[in-house]
Amino acid sequence: MSKLTALTSCCLVYLFGCAPSTGGEPSDEGWDQLDIGKGDGSSASSYGALALATVPAQLEVVRVGLELVDDDVLPHETKQLRKEIGKLRDFVDLFAFAYKPGKHGDKWKDVRDELDVGYETMGHFKDLFDVQDVVDPTDAVYDEDEVAELRDELRGWSDVYAASEHQQELSAYLGAPSSTKLHDRPKDDQPRFYWQEAGLEPDAKLSGLKNLARLQRELLDEASRDLADVPEIGKLTKASNAVAFHDFRKRVRSIEKLATYFPQMTKPNDSEQAAELLEVIIEAVDRYGTLNDQIVRFERAKDDDDDDRADELEDAIDEEFEVLIEWQEDVDLDEVLEDLRSTVRK
Repeated sequence: MSKLTALTSCCLVYLFGCAPSTGGEPSDEGWDQLDIGKGDGSSASSYGALALATVPAQLEVVRVGLELVDDDVLPHETKQLRKEIGKLRDFVDLFAFAYKPGKHGDKWKDVRDELDVGYETMGHFKDLFDVQDVVDPTDAVYDEDEVAELRDELRGWSDVYAASEHQQELSAYLGAPSSTKLHDRPKDDQPRFYWQEAGLEPDAKLSGLKNLARLQRELLDEASRDLADVPEIGKLTKASNAVAFHDFRKRVRSIEKLATYFPQMTKPNDSEQAAELLEVIIEAVDRYGTLNDQIVRFERAKDDDDDDRADELEDAIDEEFEVLIEWQEDVDLDEVLEDLRSTVRK
């Protein structure tokens, strides 16, 4: 078991108070209560308490994972670490209202922006593998100068982020969410594909898990409304259309992430149905991701003035987009979103 996998498992144990059950239906009574040793009362399972149970542990997962980033790291080796950074960024987004802004500017925004830079920087590095359209890393052929340049950029971010003093600062801030108070966040600063997308803010009267379940229901409603517009996006090789396509993918991916991060939001009697529905959602995210990779390859070919390759990819993208639309209709993705919403607890 890798360090990243082991630490992620520890996060689950800390959040649930025990290892995931291997059988039997859980009771719906008190489903949103946390077992984190913080005493009784509403604050023990509040939005802030859930932040405390998730964010600091994921910060540690990322800290350990960054040990991978050295002078020899290759693009394909950063895939899992980038996911863990993305997960930490998601948690920082989801619990934005639990953290004080700070006296000099918004500390939360600084933390979030730094993660965004790291996620994007590592993404550019990882793209050097992804654009080659190979499965086996041994089949990848890299331009050594290009790898070195983007690796240096990644190291520049990683060395600063992983520095001991900076990690202590992050740990102190992210380890001290308010258990009872919600802090204001201007709408423009709120993460787009969670609270801003849903047009919601957490409710201090609800537990952390009930707030996230409320968010999940609204995101599912939003995705259902937007799904009908996907076939009308137009050619994905047009930049504005590609953005619209990618935005819908992010909306659906947010739903997948919430369901995966917090599975206790699912009604126990609907757990099997929810798992089947989530498989379709995950496949949708994967299909959108595969097509998005093609768009990235197209844009790269255009940047390299490789017109023959760009024309070939443009034809492939048009064809694959039609296949995606047909698949969505075949699996009744609109009904899948609606049915998944009905499995979310209140």
